[in-house]
Amino acid sequence: MVTTPRELAEAIGQAEERHDLAALEDLERYFTASAEPGPVPFAPAVTLDAQFLDGLPSSEAGLDTLSLVNALDRAKRKLAYRARLAAGYDGPIIVSEVGRITSGSSSSSPPA
Repeated sequence: MVTTPRELAEAIGQAEERHDLAALEDLERYFTASAEPGPVPFAPAVTLDAQFLDGLPSSEAGLDTLSLVNALDRAKRKLAYRARLAAGYDGPIIVSEVGRITSGSSSSSPPA
């Protein structure tokens, strides 16, 4: 059972490594989304469900709820994509490259 945000992040990674879509879908229960819009645009009202998780220890305060939600959804999309390819999909594939900005860098371009 997952009891902290750090354990939730690890569980997401482990389920993705095992290609376990059912486990990823089960981890969705650790989040609560409000039907009301978030306080600012592009900031959805998503919280970690206190029913399942202990309070946030100060050592884990840096883990952002939205980052966990994004990681979970990204893992689910990746597994669904791989399953579609394995099933023989041969239609168009849109590729997205996301560069990472590091300190001191003003560009998100991949290295040459």
